Amino acid sequence: MQSRAVVMVIAVMVSGLTTLALAGHGPWAGSTILTVFASHGLNQGDLLVLAAWLVSMACCVTLWRRLG
Repeated sequence: MQSRAVVMVIAVMVSGLTTLALAGHGPWAGSTILTVFASHGLNQGDLLVLAAWLVSMACCVTLWRRLG
């Protein structure tokens, strides 16, 4: 498997896991910051998930550029 393909797989997997984490409604979610739908929105607990996703994507971009 090519190295760039591995980077793409990691990016897709992390994005998928982030989507699942944001879709959940745990008791630790915190208060709603932004309402998207009547029963869904961006909670305080989602900010850590989004921050981890951003760091992961920045790492993927860095690896992608180094492999180029």
